[in-house]
Amino acid sequence: MRIFKSIIINTPAKNLVLLFFQLEKTPGQYSMPSHKGFTVIEGKLDKPGSIIETQEKFLFFFVKAEFIIRDIDETGLFTLYLQKPLGFLDVLVKFRSKRIDTQQTLLSMDIYQPHNTKTLKRIFFNIVFTLISPLIRNQIGKELILIKNLAESQARPS
Repeated sequence: MRIFKSIIINTPAKNLVLLFFQLEKTPGQYSMPSHKGFTVIEGKLDKPGSIIETQEKFLFFFVKAEFIIRDIDETGLFTLYLQKPLGFLDVLVKFRSKRIDTQQTLLSMDIYQPHNTKTLKRIFFNIVFTLISPLIRNQIGKELILIKNLAESQARPS
């Protein structure tokens, strides 16, 4: 099972990476009623092995999640490995960007397990994510809209 969402952002792809680096310094900007922003616990956003913590609201509860930056792609965006909670399920969250033209970028978030995940973990992942996937899909949709709004507001002249 995969959860995938994407959005078109009216800004060049390189500006998205710059936005994330700016948010590392001012993480409070990356917040909304269902997401309390993120904190870099260890390292930096451009370094694999760095640890990021978020608090996200599902239904009526905030869940603290801890991610490790697994790798950085050629665009400067990253793949996160969910360490807590449910770290034993080998869940990855990949941010991707694709240039549409000089002023537009397709940003996507993809939540999945690597191909080499053991069968029992896959089965458990599919059961858990079947139950909560509507909540996760809704949350990542809100996050993509937040990123779009932040990126496009930075692109506009003051």
